Amino acid sequence: MKSTFRLGECEPAGDEAPASASGGYRAYKPRVLVVDEDAGTARQLAIALELEGIESTTAKDADDAMAHLEGSHAPIDLMVVELMLPRRNGLELAREVRARFPEIRIVLTGTYHLSERQLARADCGAVAFVPKPCEAPVVAAFVRQKVTRARESLVPNSGLEPLVPGREKKPA
Repeated sequence: MKSTFRLGECEPAGDEAPASASGGYRAYKPRVLVVDEDAGTARQLAIALELEGIESTTAKDADDAMAHLEGSHAPIDLMVVELMLPRRNGLELAREVRARFPEIRIVLTGTYHLSERQLARADCGAVAFVPKPCEAPVVAAFVRQKVTRARESLVPNSGLEPLVPGREKKPA
């Protein structure tokens, strides 16, 4: 079964701030690596993220993702990783990334639902699970939130946050 991210109504986020008189600084653009064996699904999400002002690139499997991270590419802030990858699954990739690149935040995704407890017990360092199908603009907002929190706290890959887009906890 092919799963996709629906593009919805994406428009450029316009996250680049106008140049200031004091130095011409622009807003930071998060960098995301989308890992999914289905090239069409990965590219669809990458395009949606780009339209939302988030730099993104794709990898087809765990080996491709690790080669990208080890290469001389721009640093990655966050990875969106399909749970069911060939050879090494998303959990195995997440554990390896956490061990070697602890500053990278990891969001797992897939058609199989993982509860907050299952994700925590997997001990893979993922900050969240986003079930497919999901609206790409929702994923983009979620990615921006995770990257912003990571940059503000400077706590690398510190563990699970129970937020899933559209399923926020309600006050008791």
